[in-house]
Amino acid sequence: MGITSDNYTDYDSVREAAFVLTNSDVESESYAMSLGMAKKWDGHGITLGYAYTDANDVQPMTSSVAFSNYVNRAFNDPQEQVSSRSDYNIEHRVTASYSFEKEFLADYASKAFVFFQNSSGVPYSRTVSGNSAFNYTPYLEGNNVLVPGTLRNEFTGPSWTKVDVKFTQELPGLRDGDTSSVFLVIDNITNMFNDEWGVLEQPSFPRGLLEGQDFTTVNDASAYEVRVGFDYDF
Repeated sequence: MGITSDNYTDYDSVREAAFVLTNSDVESESYAMSLGMAKKWDGHGITLGYAYTDANDVQPMTSSVAFSNYVNRAFNDPQEQVSSRSDYNIEHRVTASYSFEKEFLADYASKAFVFFQNSSGVPYSRTVSGNSAFNYTPYLEGNNVLVPGTLRNEFTGPSWTKVDVKFTQELPGLRDGDTSSVFLVIDNITNMFNDEWGVLEQPSFPRGLLEGQDFTTVNDASAYEVRVGFDYDF
């Protein structure tokens, strides 16, 4: 066994005795910090939150079976134990909300709620296509092999910002003690105003991008959604 000119492991035989997914001898550390504040006054309310995370792991455990977990990570050497930034690490996240409540109709509150969030992008690796460094076709070749000189999850995808709103109007019930309300929810109103806003773009599974490959748009999270409803309590 040696090292190729591209700094990949050069195994003496394609018949490696075993590929092992087991507890790692390498330690990983994670750090997290969060701050929050809230204030209410005269029918108004605001919240503000911030979270910082620096999480590392050796094996992201992306799947439900050992073989998939073994291959669904980026590596220089399929047998290596290297602690790198976690697939799931979101370095910075900021959240804020504003609420307002007032009785424009006697005894029936009108409510508005706005929620804002901005998140750092997810980590990803730069990978190469069709690499034959290990000769274990088809199981350990292709897009999971790191570009020489790079680390797993060394890069960060685009950040994501969106705003959600909800409006509620309380109404009388048909009987004493009954209550009712109508509401309007707009999820990702950011995208309603501009189809380039509120769009979540991520590297495709398992967090690797080839040179020149585009990020994948997460459609469910990126499109706006409008819901109108009626609630009756009795």
